[in-house]
Amino acid sequence: MLRDSGIPDSLQVRYIGLDTPHHLPELPGVYNIAPTGIPGLHNVKFGSPVALSERAVQAEIRASVRRLGEAGTLPATPPSSPPSPATRRSS
Repeated sequence: MLRDSGIPDSLQVRYIGLDTPHHLPELPGVYNIAPTGIPGLHNVKFGSPVALSERAVQAEIRASVRRLGEAGTLPATPPSSPPSPATRRSS
């Protein structure tokens, strides 16, 4: 989950690979950001062929959102606070 990222609540972003088989995104990395219906909260899908620490995943999610903003994919208005990956732990 991604909280207070500055991404519009109705925007979905799907990552693709331009030079990869079947246009699948390169991993490790984010491959989908989708609205949840809750203002300021997006569902993020992240994949990796190897185990990564929670901190490494969060850093990559933040970097991906930053790159989207720099590329002009997201609105130019920065969020009021840095994107915050919300983590969920299974019991």
